[in-house]
Amino acid sequence: TTSRFLSLPRKFLSIIKLRQKLIEVKPDIVYVFQEKTIIYTLISLLGVGLVKVAAIRNHPEYKKLPLLYSFLRSLLYKKANVIVVQTEGIKNWFAKKGYQKLKVIPNPITLNKEVGKSAEDKTIVACGRLVPQKGFDKLLEVFSGLTEEMPDWQVQIIGDGPELEKLT
Repeated sequence: TTSRFLSLPRKFLSIIKLRQKLIEVKPDIVYVFQEKTIIYTLISLLGVGLVKVAAIRNHPEYKKLPLLYSFLRSLLYKKANVIVVQTEGIKNWFAKKGYQKLKVIPNPITLNKEVGKSAEDKTIVACGRLVPQKGFDKLLEVFSGLTEEMPDWQVQIIGDGPELEKLT
């Protein structure tokens, strides 16, 4: 806990430097990702008339923030001109908390018919960061219960992360 308080002056200094730089550069839009970075950026831009876009990639229900950051999120995210989220589920979570300026932009998916298996092959492909939040373990658990009904189907998981060994 002591180390957290020692890092507070550094964070404060970083926020001041960020504010100075953004005021100097005067970008048309400040588009920021990652919860803590969004919080720091929104603090740095208090009272500055720049367009601020907060981009949320993870569902807050599954990626919990420490209490202080959760409190700061509740105060600061409303200062953003818009909150861009990845799914309707994330949008609904924020809407229930009173946020109104929400926009869903899902992950783009480009299918290339030359890549992958033929139409006769029955493969479920799941891609993503291999972390518990993504639920690949649940996919495998559900699929393992269907192998008798679907013997010619297979699951292919593409990704990397701390759960790699557990999922292979």
